[in-house]
Amino acid sequence: GMDTVMGMGMGIKFISHFILHVLLRGIGQVVFADNPWSGLLIIIGLLFDSNARHTILPGIICVIISNLFGFFLFSDQLSSDNNNISNSNININGSRSERSINSIFSSRASHGLYAFNPFLVGQSIFFFRSNKNISNNFYTHTSHELIYMFLFIPILTLIIQLILNHITNRLISNECTSLTLPFNVVLLLTIYQSYSTVAYTSTYEQSIGNIASASASASASVTANEAGSLITLSLNELVTGTFKGFGQIFFSSNFYSSVLIFIGISVYSRLSAMMGLFGSFWSIIW
Repeated sequence: GMDTVMGMGMGIKFISHFILHVLLRGIGQVVFADNPWSGLLIIIGLLFDSNARHTILPGIICVIISNLFGFFLFSDQLSSDNNNISNSNININGSRSERSINSIFSSRASHGLYAFNPFLVGQSIFFFRSNKNISNNFYTHTSHELIYMFLFIPILTLIIQLILNHITNRLISNECTSLTLPFNVVLLLTIYQSYSTVAYTSTYEQSIGNIASASASASASVTANEAGSLITLSLNELVTGTFKGFGQIFFSSNFYSSVLIFIGISVYSRLSAMMGLFGSFWSIIW
């Protein structure tokens, strides 16, 4: 009766808190946007890209697995980051159920700081391990591959992040984190493992081959359009190229996706969005 109702309410609060403050904030934290609306806009933006949209689900799965693993096995470590329990949108002086929900997530976990690395890892692993037709490749992985991609990899990502955070906290400052270094470490390890495993060699070589072909075509195009040492860009190319810098963070080259990601950053901080826009623009004209 009453216990069942309270249990259901607790579960609903747990899920809503996880989605808002771990998942969506975590996706926003990829671009330093600690706002669930930023994360939601980024997801919506990725849906406009026919290739990047298929990396959303793997990224979300990795966030769920890594954070649940952290809750069950590293709850003490997660809470030790900050003794003050986060009360984001939850009254710390509220009911027993509310305080229990709060005790599940530490300050950092509730701000998505243990979610952005797993999300990027999930995106990248799926991106690099997929064939050209990404949409039809999701269901062709063997059970062993799925376990490796969606169980072992996210757990490894969280462990590496906790270790690197501990090192940076000891050597530099308690406020210093490893940022996306765990993502880069796991990605390099996975690419190395893929390259050395016969089962994935063809996929890896195909991905590298596609990148090399695209690079060669781009180089040829640049050479053909060079005027001395200067590359001529139309206003349209300059604008789209500047915005696409935001999309490339999430493996998207779609202009509309990039604009929505820019808007997502603006929701959290207009200054950060404009600084990012300036940085992207400067990298093109430099």
